[in-house]
Amino acid sequence: MVNKVEPIHAHGFFWVSRDGVVNQTIVFDYYDKKGYYASLLHKPDEYKQEMTKLFHSMQGFLYQEKTIINGIKCRPKLLTVSLDHRGSERLPCVTFPITFKSHVKIGRNVYENFYEEGKAEYDYEAYWVFPRRTKILEFESSMEYEIVAKNILIVRARRGDEYSGYEKIIFCMK
Repeated sequence: MVNKVEPIHAHGFFWVSRDGVVNQTIVFDYYDKKGYYASLLHKPDEYKQEMTKLFHSMQGFLYQEKTIINGIKCRPKLLTVSLDHRGSERLPCVTFPITFKSHVKIGRNVYENFYEEGKAEYDYEAYWVFPRRTKILEFESSMEYEIVAKNILIVRARRGDEYSGYEKIIFCMK
């Protein structure tokens, strides 16, 4: 069976804690016309091989990015990968939980992320949730964004949008 799955949407969720741990979950939704991913659920060895391949691919992307908080490089680490379906074998989703330790502090903090510039192949949103008593002061990116509460930021890209490969969030924790 040809492994032909098409990415159709993604969500990213970032939770920043006061102790500097950033937990991140990325969920990719796919259209899988031939049910390739569903077929793997009955083939344990092939399933494990595919999940291992996805794991190493995502960790490779994380290694290529440069994440810096308050001038100190962070090392995002993929914890696992999970394959699920959204009510149909043609609609698989793959979830990647990621974590990293940062050097946030009381007061002003600067998060920067450098990655390869490009064009969005599908719609996606990223939700940033900072601790209570945190205020997002500034956001810099080529993507659309909305600060929906003092401590919550939503970033959006639509299929075809070009992105610069740089994001910066300045926030103040009390």
